[in-house]
Amino acid sequence: MTPTTSAPAIDIDALSPRDLDRGVAEMVLGLSVMWNGLRWEIARYRQGNIYEFISSIDPYSTDANVVREVEAEIERRGLSGRYVTRLIYETHPDNSPMWIREGPPVDTFKLITATPAQRCRAALKAVMA
Repeated sequence: MTPTTSAPAIDIDALSPRDLDRGVAEMVLGLSVMWNGLRWEIARYRQGNIYEFISSIDPYSTDANVVREVEAEIERRGLSGRYVTRLIYETHPDNSPMWIREGPPVDTFKLITATPAQRCRAALKAVMA
């Protein structure tokens, strides 16, 4: 999932929770993620193409406390506006933004109570836009 100019498009909505976690770790948080033979883990480059496995990938898409790290990075990178726009689309099933849709404006409670998976998808989409 390393971003390149020729990388194929990723269907973020179809990612499994673990693949979503991996994508967030790599593309949002900028961590090096490698396969250790059993599972994907965060790795650190040492010398001579040797990597040291540091830890397993946090469950960003399922743990509300861990996903706060993702949102802090989004804010640090200046992507808050883009992230909130993507979160509106994630939390509103009809996918119509509040400024287009007739009827009541966006339900802010849905934004506040967005699931960790919705927050992760919005973060990935904000970074990849």
